[in-house]
Formats: sequence, structure tokens, C-alpha cells
Amino acid sequence: MYYRRVGRLIDVLDTAGSLSDGGRYNIGGAQTSSTAVKEFGNIGRKKSALYICEDLKGVRKEYGDEGMAKSTAVTYEIKAATSDALNLIEMDAVLISLSSAIPDIANLVAMSNMAGTWVDIKYPAPTQILAHWLRKNAPENTDGIRFKSAVGNYYNVCLFFHDARECKARLFAVVHE
Repeated sequence: MYYRRVGRLIDVLDTAGSLSDGGRYNIGGAQTSSTAVKEFGNIGRKKSALYICEDLKGVRKEYGDEGMAKSTAVTYEIKAATSDALNLIEMDAVLISLSSAIPDIANLVAMSNMAGTWVDIKYPAPTQILAHWLRKNAPENTDGIRFKSAVGNYYNVCLFFHDARECKARLFAVVHE
């Protein structure tokens, strides 16, 4: 089961926020400036993504309203539109396999926790570059990356889509009661 928490007026399956701000594993916002694209090529282009959480309690931490009694945000259960399970890259396994070539890779990834400041960084972060490489080299049916949360003891998932239309065709959401 996966969860996503959004403000009451936000479409839970819209990927527009990932494009405008970017995130831990996708590029957006200021990172797509002409300088970033010039220096990083295709890595510096916007990538559509949807971030979801495997933990019901953790989704409030991820959203940032844990412990706020009067929050108007809504938690949704996110499910695949078909019976097929999501095909995810396990970031823990990737970091282990790359650690012999890049001994400090786990620390580089951990330091890429920018919290709410993704829109402010001007160049792709190490996790965004790694995700670009994984997207490019993963099997065609790969849906996203499963990774440890930076704020709790649970896992999150970054799902990759071409756009919000593809996201809405592949997933559906129901309000969690």
C-alpha cells in the first residue's frame, strides 16, 4: 500500500509540482536553467515524477504536517490501475553495487536531502544525476525508485512518468479514511 498527502485543492495524481520545483530524484525548477542544460545536457531537463510513501504515519512527516491538529491536507491511498505490481529499482541495492567504484556514494546521496529547497538549487543534485542514469539504463518496464526516507524509518517511492496524463492512466487514488 502506498500513500500520498496533499493540500485539499491539489490533484493528488498531478505531477506539476515535480516539474516546477524538482525533488530528490527528479529535476525541475531552477535546475533546468539554460546554464544547467548547457553544462549537464539532457540531465538538466525537467523530469516528471510522483512521490509516494509506504508508511501511513510517515506520509504526514513527508508532507510536513505531523502533529498539526488543524491541517487541511488529505491522505490518499495510491494504487496501480492494473493488477501489475510496481517495478521499482531498490536504491539500497544500487548504492551497495556502486560503493566499490564510488566509496562515498551513500554519503553523497544522504547529503542530497534538500527538504523544501529543491526549487532553490541551481544545478542537479547527486541523487538527481543518479536517478537520471538509472532511468536511462533501467529495463523499459521500470516504474521508479524505492528509497529510504530522510526523515523516518520507512521507505518512499519516486515514480517516473512522461506527464500527469500518464500518471493518471497508471494509478488511481482513494481518500484514506
